[in-house]
Amino acid sequence: NLDSYDDQNFFICNSLKAETNSADQPMNKKFLFKIHNGVESKNTTFLEAQNAALLYLSKKGFNVSVPQQTLSGEWYAEIVLTSPKDVNSTGNEEKEKGLKKLKVKEQQRHVVRLFSWVEGEIMHNVEITSDMLKNAGQYLGRLRQALDGFSHDGTKREHLWDMQNIHLITPYIQHIDDISIREFVQDVVNEFQQAVVPLQKELPRAVLQADFNDSNILIDPKSLKVIGVIDFGDMVYSCKVYDLAISMAYSMIKPLPNCSGTETAAAILQGYCQTNEISECERKILRICIASRLAISITLGALSIYKDPNNEYLKRHAQPGRNALRSFWTHDPPDVDSIFKNAIETGTSSKIETH
Repeated sequence: NLDSYDDQNFFICNSLKAETNSADQPMNKKFLFKIHNGVESKNTTFLEAQNAALLYLSKKGFNVSVPQQTLSGEWYAEIVLTSPKDVNSTGNEEKEKGLKKLKVKEQQRHVVRLFSWVEGEIMHNVEITSDMLKNAGQYLGRLRQALDGFSHDGTKREHLWDMQNIHLITPYIQHIDDISIREFVQDVVNEFQQAVVPLQKELPRAVLQADFNDSNILIDPKSLKVIGVIDFGDMVYSCKVYDLAISMAYSMIKPLPNCSGTETAAAILQGYCQTNEISECERKILRICIASRLAISITLGALSIYKDPNNEYLKRHAQPGRNALRSFWTHDPPDVDSIFKNAIETGTSSKIETH
């Protein structure tokens, strides 16, 4: 059983038998088996978009999890799982909250998919260096270019994590228990709505991977180069600059030794500009976009803690993101702009061939 945010993922090895093997010996193959949560299982159009994107990127030479077909040739299957659910003795949860809870069985439909296993070490598990972040930025630049040529109606959805929908987190900001962080988040949301929202129609759009962070980036353990990316569950059609901002935001959560979060994120920006481009308009809003992703992550994390107040894991993992936002949002804006401009110029002056 593998770690997952809201699905159930399983590693499968040596469990499929080759049809042409007379000895009926198992094939030496590895797979990822995914049971989707109930919400995603209802949106099969989006799951079809994920499958299409992964097949497309695999053909482009990217090391991603490739969907496997079922015996009947489908790209996913559906199963019904039974799980216990707490209800009141009458089954009326709203009117009789004081009544004794009973355990009942609830059946729910879930989509299941099988993927090829992607080899590599998760970037989060190794000591991250500036060169590694630059290489990650280069990889993201190539990935961003490739996704420019992909489209699917399933990616055009309202997604709570999509920055263009940042207004949707407003009702949940109240759940942030740290008053100073709550004020930072509200300030970021306000500035995004004032400075970025009016420009969104002018910004280049495409399908985003939308979660390029150290927990989804795969590293070759010997060369320490980026060799792949996993988890396309946040894929969405939105402004292209958000892909870069998301990656830079998450890099700040664990800054490089003796570096600020801004300087750490600049390493990704430099690498990105070696394989892709960022317009002047996108550069001007990059600071706000980075802060906005941190604000979204902090707010939705606080919402999860509110729903599960005894979950120490959620509380422990919330603090680094809050620290990152406090440090970044209080960093002198002209200095941030100077650091980012230098990273862009350095990256642009040392372009890498992407074909």
